[in-house]
Amino acid sequence: IYYAGDKTKNKGYRTIEPYTYGISKKGNYILRAYQRGGNTDSVVPGWKIFRTQFITRWSVLNDTIEEPADDFNPSGDRSMSRVIKNAKF
Repeated sequence: IYYAGDKTKNKGYRTIEPYTYGISKKGNYILRAYQRGGNTDSVVPGWKIFRTQFITRWSVLNDTIEEPADDFNPSGDRSMSRVIKNAKF
């Protein structure tokens, strides 16, 4: 994805594994993903939340996620008021 968040210092491409899509407690549409590489304001690899309004470009890779990343919660996401879609393994 290309992420240009409102307070993001390092805007740019990120390689992510999307896991949970929903609405934040503040009412924003968000994507919980495990970032494998690319630009970031923090540590990679690691879990990140992306506000979908700031994802301006994306492309789908041919990679398959066989096993979820460490600490994946299959029952939802506590940072969301509503989970719209959660990955199933």
